[in-house]
Amino acid sequence: MQSGANNPYQYNGKELVSDFGLNLIDYGARWYDAAAARWWSVDPLGEKYSPFSTYAYVVNNPMLLTDPNGMNIRVSGDMKSLHQLIKHVFNGQIEGRVNNGNLTLHKKGAGKDDKGLDAEKDYEFISGLDQGGQVLFGVMDKAIQSDDDTNLEFHKSSADIVGGAYGKDIQKVDVGDQITLDKLSGGLISAAGGFAHEVEEAYQQQVKGNAFDDDYHDYGKEGTLSNGHRLGLDVEGKANGYTITNSWFKRGEKYSPTNVSGKGYTNIKRGNSPTIFLSFTVEKGKIKSFEKLK
Repeated sequence: MQSGANNPYQYNGKELVSDFGLNLIDYGARWYDAAAARWWSVDPLGEKYSPFSTYAYVVNNPMLLTDPNGMNIRVSGDMKSLHQLIKHVFNGQIEGRVNNGNLTLHKKGAGKDDKGLDAEKDYEFISGLDQGGQVLFGVMDKAIQSDDDTNLEFHKSSADIVGGAYGKDIQKVDVGDQITLDKLSGGLISAAGGFAHEVEEAYQQQVKGNAFDDDYHDYGKEGTLSNGHRLGLDVEGKANGYTITNSWFKRGEKYSPTNVSGKGYTNIKRGNSPTIFLSFTVEKGKIKSFEKLK
């Protein structure tokens, strides 16, 4: 006698699919055979774990490790600030979840067994986001689906970072600066665009090897397409509905690597309209004011 319906969500909360007698567990990126304790396909990140079989589950250490979906953006630092930024840039429609340092994106209020947003399956929902949200989701989804990690470190506020800081192995994001500049500029320099910039820049450097140009003053110029920072500016502009023609930072007299002060400048254009000049001041690593210049 059966007392209730069968629960399809089993090991690690993943769904058991018994169609055609397969009895496989759907992990999103791969199918898991619980009877054999093996995957049915090669690990998309298998080259990073060469001493182990590409069919092995969590390098044969399930007591300590899990594999939420096999692909990831790796995050560290202040998780409260990360979640604050995600809520802000997606207007509360999307939430981030972190499992063993891996970030996944979900509809707000999705069940605990939700596998995360899928660009194809959830196309209608994603299309309902504002322009900044759509661009940011696309950039983040690209990094999540990559075979290599994109590493981001989040800070509530930091005196040695303005918005974000390039790094060969990890990209730092100052959440306080991102949200402050969004508010001071009335959304003209949005946090969604700024966050998209940092993710794209990190992806280009860490996954694609597109490093900065040698000349500091060329970092933001149009045409330097091999430049990871330039590509970050491109997606930032797209998120905000304009083109960033140049962007640079002028150090102030009190500047030091651990106490950033000075002025940031960004030139933008919409179609054939004249260039708009934007500026913001920074004191001790914090954005203090914004100005739209003639």
